[in-house]
Amino acid sequence: MLSLPEIAARAVIAAPVLPALAVVAIGGYALLVRNPRETTTANITLAALMGSLIASLLGAGAILARGGEPIHVPLGAWFEVGGYSFHTSLHLDTTSATMLVLTTVITSLVARFSRSYLHREAGFTRFFLLLGVFAAGMQLLVAAGTFDILFAGWELVGLSSVLLVAFFHDRTAPVRASLRVFVVYRLCDLGLLVGAALLHRAGHGSEIGDLHFEQVAPATATAISLAFLFAAMASRRSSRSAAGCRARWKDRRHRARSSTALSRCTRACSSCCARHRSSRVHRSPARRSSSSVR
Repeated sequence: MLSLPEIAARAVIAAPVLPALAVVAIGGYALLVRNPRETTTANITLAALMGSLIASLLGAGAILARGGEPIHVPLGAWFEVGGYSFHTSLHLDTTSATMLVLTTVITSLVARFSRSYLHREAGFTRFFLLLGVFAAGMQLLVAAGTFDILFAGWELVGLSSVLLVAFFHDRTAPVRASLRVFVVYRLCDLGLLVGAALLHRAGHGSEIGDLHFEQVAPATATAISLAFLFAAMASRRSSRSAAGCRARWKDRRHRARSSTALSRCTRACSSCCARHRSSRVHRSPARRSSSSVR
């Protein structure tokens, strides 16, 4: 019989699973219905994110109840080859629990805001699908117990981020920025793959909570650290590229709105002047006839 803290610890599994189920539900709904309702799509995503937030809070509460002791949730062996098995697990400590709650809160706020901001937008359903993929990948990345799970979550985050940057794909700037982010993410993948492969070769595993670098050769440990440092630098560069794209897009949108407003004012003034001239032309014969009669 599991105790209450153990049940709360097991609930961490629901944090990445619920957004993934929301993606499947919205995708199936979009295939069955030609024009999905915006309220249904947004409600499914918000319900999944709220459930994920509750699971994250339960995991954080379980850590507090255990006095800050990390939670390790095994998920079983991925596959086995010649006596060597790839184990998968979730690992939650105080840092990852804080990041898990923070990312869930932020994605929930983004979903709530986008429900009104993207009203009647052509890609409304597509945005919430990508947001669900991003939420699932981010929570899987934060709560990963092995570098293999971390890499899987990172791939989901990278894919959804590239597609979200290119959300307005009918414009040139977002597409160029998304290609730049895609290239940077692939460089980051190279560092993660090299680091994970070296970990498997040197430590016969990639468990985040069970790494003993004192048993690894100094040159190998340095290579692993440099590979992960390269991956972190590439991810930082990709976030800067996305932020610069958003800033330039907002500036261009502001200038486009200003020019649109100016053109509207110009057209209104032109039409007003035209009506004024036409009224003067129509009134002039009447004035001449009245003066002749006088």
